Amino acid sequence: MKVLLKSKLIEGVDYDESANRLKIFLTNGQRREYCDVPRDVYEGFVDAESPGSYYVRQVRGNFSHNVQHQ
Repeated sequence: MKVLLKSKLIEGVDYDESANRLKIFLTNGQRREYCDVPRDVYEGFVDAESPGSYYVRQVRGNFSHNVQHQ
C-alpha cells in the first residue's frame, strides 16, 4: 500500500515485505524500486521528519535499484 509523504522530493513509498522491495515515488514522476531493503528502513522512511534527507542518507546508493518513468 502506497504511503503518501510530505516532501518536495518524495511523493510516497510502498513496501513489499515478502520481496523486501521498497518503491519510492518521486515528485518528478519517476518511480525507483530498491531491492533487499529491510523493513526497518521502510519504517524509518515513513517516520522521517524529512523523507528527502532520509532517502539521501539511508537509501540512495545503499541498495540496488531500477528507475521507471510514469
